[in-house]
Order: sequence, then C-alpha cells, then structure tokens
Amino acid sequence: MTPARQSIAFFCNPNFDALIEALPTCVNETNPSKYGSVTTEEYIVGRLAATYD
Repeated sequence: MTPARQSIAFFCNPNFDALIEALPTCVNETNPSKYGSVTTEEYIVGRLAATYD
C-alpha cells in the first residue's frame, strides 16, 4: 500500500518587493484580515532573525 502524498510549492528566489497579504475576496468588514501586509523581504528577514535570535 502506498501512503498518501502531499506537495507544497517552494520558491527559492522570490521577488523581495512582492507584497504578501490576504486575498481581497477573503477579507471584508465582518471578516478582517488576521495579519497585516508584508513584503517578501520583510517576511524572510523576520523569519531568519527569529531563527537565530
């Protein structure tokens, strides 16, 4: 029997100026975004800083 497989997209060289934010169709007045917008660079640098903190 073969176990179930899952795949996850992984991008090695992202555009550091790209904005990461909730999809507009998933956010409204009654369902606000849980997280603020952040650039790819801010996210990666923040995650690395937390790792080596």
